Amino acid sequence: MKRIIIFSLLVFQFSHASAQFTPNCSNIGQFIFNLVPLTQTQINTIDALQQAQFPSVVRIQGPTTSFNCHNYAFVKSEGGNEFWLDTPGDDAFWNDGSYVSTSNITQANLKVSYQGDHTGVTTSTIN
Repeated sequence: MKRIIIFSLLVFQFSHASAQFTPNCSNIGQFIFNLVPLTQTQINTIDALQQAQFPSVVRIQGPTTSFNCHNYAFVKSEGGNEFWLDTPGDDAFWNDGSYVSTSNITQANLKVSYQGDHTGVTTSTIN
């Protein structure tokens, strides 16, 4: 009996440690992936393609597989962990009321979802 109880506690502790939740406590852990890091050649290629597509944009950070836009907007920007958050895991943030939908994005530091399945954080106000 002791072995079963100890094993159960270890499994619970491991699964609890890897869980991730929205501010309103929805579990999004099943949508988290850890991907292989990009090579420098891949980073250079992606940088060149993006610069050609968006020549007036200033790159803040190069591409990474450590996190994506959903993680950045809803978790990393608040000081949380880096991970790849796959869709529909990002939907949990507005489905559980952690964030509300708005069409008024004239404010800085708003978490926004746009163009189908992209998310971000506004950086300045629009006058």
